[in-house]
Amino acid sequence: MKVLKSLLCLSLVLFFTIFFLTAARAEEIAPNLILSAPLGEAELMVNLLPPPTLISPDETTITAKIRPLIIGLTESGSLVKIFIDDIYNGKTEILNNDSGTANFAYRPFLNLSRGWHKVYVIAEDSAGRVSRPSEVLSFNIELPMPAPTMLKPVVNKNTFDAEPFIVGLAKNDSKIKIYIDKKYNGEFKVTNHPSGTANFAYKPTQPLTRGNHLVYAVAVDKRGKQSEWSNIVYFSTKNSAIAESAQEKSDAIADFEDPEEAVKINYSTSGTSEKPEQTSLGEIKSLSGDNTGVKAKPDQKKLSLVFFILFLVSVIAWLLWVNRKLAKELQARNEDEDKIKKDKLL
Repeated sequence: MKVLKSLLCLSLVLFFTIFFLTAARAEEIAPNLILSAPLGEAELMVNLLPPPTLISPDETTITAKIRPLIIGLTESGSLVKIFIDDIYNGKTEILNNDSGTANFAYRPFLNLSRGWHKVYVIAEDSAGRVSRPSEVLSFNIELPMPAPTMLKPVVNKNTFDAEPFIVGLAKNDSKIKIYIDKKYNGEFKVTNHPSGTANFAYKPTQPLTRGNHLVYAVAVDKRGKQSEWSNIVYFSTKNSAIAESAQEKSDAIADFEDPEEAVKINYSTSGTSEKPEQTSLGEIKSLSGDNTGVKAKPDQKKLSLVFFILFLVSVIAWLLWVNRKLAKELQARNEDEDKIKKDKLL
């Protein structure tokens, strides 16, 4: 036992002796240590997509559209994410073009408020590569141009049923674009009136087909700002004074469901094309005592009523026939049951 105690004490003495000697040696060596210089900077290469290029809208854009079209360019094979007022608004599909650069057009899915806004975009490809944000563009959504007020078309001795005068009211200095059956038909500038509200009368460029039609108009001011659609006026024509060739020429004009897209197309033509005829509303009224719009044929209403009555009679006859068949089946079933009961009794 004494031997073990002696060995333990000796071990502790040796341990502390080695510890203090090592600590003292480290203090002597530390001041002489010199760190070597760094070998060099390590560059981390990240393969980023080039940022897209925004084209419009910008500060020079004149618009009253609360969902303006955002247009730009991006690298082919990528999609574009759109941020409006620093908030993610949506993205395009993956765009491709053989040239290596694809264009994109995006319309906000929600209406924007009137006033100033800013927009930027970021590109991303199918491999997950992301670009830096594009340049930030600012644009202003102004109050809209007042829309025209359309009245019922007029037919008098200066025209005929297939070419009625399209009449209405608009603000002075307006350019009016006429759409018949959702197709651009022509445009003209109004003749100003001292009151500030001008009247106009427009004759279609081609005779209209017989039947029902609709017409509306859009006003554009001197700066190019466009109004909303006017009220839509429905009317019908009696006479079919149009040839097949004229109809084909009319149908060749692009059909625009969205009036915001329609105003971007330049419909001016070169050569000796005739200017749409325009007559003042007052002149038309003075030439005709009682100007009324074209009314629908009463025969058509009578024919529709006859077809409706025939349909009702057919339905009633079918119901009676079905009821009779069911009654016969029920009677036959009862007779079979009675026969079965009699057989059991026997």
